Amino acid sequence: MIIVSDSYIQENLMQEKIKELQTKAVSFLKSYSLLVNGINLSLKEIEVYYHEKGVFEDYTVHRNELQANNRFHFYVHRNGKSKDYKPKGGKRGGCDFVLSDKQDVYYTFLIRSIVIDNELIVGPNNSLKAILSKTGLTYSELEVAKVELVPTTTPHDIFTTHRIGLSQSETEGDAIFYKAELRFIVCDEYFKQTDKNSKCGYKLRTKAIDNFLSRQININKMSREEAAEYSKKWYGAISDWLKKD
Repeated sequence: MIIVSDSYIQENLMQEKIKELQTKAVSFLKSYSLLVNGINLSLKEIEVYYHEKGVFEDYTVHRNELQANNRFHFYVHRNGKSKDYKPKGGKRGGCDFVLSDKQDVYYTFLIRSIVIDNELIVGPNNSLKAILSKTGLTYSELEVAKVELVPTTTPHDIFTTHRIGLSQSETEGDAIFYKAELRFIVCDEYFKQTDKNSKCGYKLRTKAIDNFLSRQININKMSREEAAEYSKKWYGAISDWLKKD
């Protein structure tokens, strides 16, 4: 008789939840852009945050009331759980696109990078500032603005990696959230941008593409040679591990 521990069952349930969140994020990035006050926002890099008590308790989620039961609205980052807190200032600002339609579920996409008017804006704070500037909305106006999902089709791959800037202390000792691959990057022409003077280029780009190519090789969807050509085309370089026999 095989005895399965409760912790084993719980971890497997959480892994299944991570797979579900990954599938939904990839589908969204491939299927939609956002239209706000007449301005089209194309999401290029996001991180998924989800918290549901007793199911998936990721304590890196702010759990602000605007992140729950607020589907298809923006949440501008605050230091507290009430919407009455002021938005974060300085370089610490950012915003999420909310997916939750339930009061007890906090579910959002942190917008890390976007394209507006064919310009790539990288980083959560820069993205928020660009959204406000281009739409002409204030923080409060942005949060109540109508957001339309504009159907789109992209043939591009989506890279998945770990979220950036989390510490294991934030996850309250549960490494599954710290290691969860809930960061997503669209691999298109903007992925190639590396001009340091204009501060373009996603963080940890090498890890993102290497992670993708390693999986493609492991599931026999690409040969090592094909992966090397892919890396050269979309990244402009080939990692040493791909050059080895």
